[in-house]
Amino acid sequence: MVGVQQFSPDRAGEVAHLLCEMEEFYGTHVEADVCKATRTMDVLVALHNDQVVGFAFSGALYPTAGLVFVLHLKQLYAAKGSSGNKRSN
Repeated sequence: MVGVQQFSPDRAGEVAHLLCEMEEFYGTHVEADVCKATRTMDVLVALHNDQVVGFAFSGALYPTAGLVFVLHLKQLYAAKGSSGNKRSN
């Protein structure tokens, strides 16, 4: 079972690893130091067996038309080899 929780600083290394993996998937090499320096506010992490296997970066938009609160999903990523992930490199 996969659980979801708000990002916490003790997960920064795991999220940085997935950010670098994501960039490699899209054909861009990024040094690990750049990934570690990424600000990790407004991030949810997916956990499986207490290991980060995915993340979702979001941003809150308010006010919008009609004074409605909107949650904008900026990036969603699941780790290579995670359950249900059918990608191949």
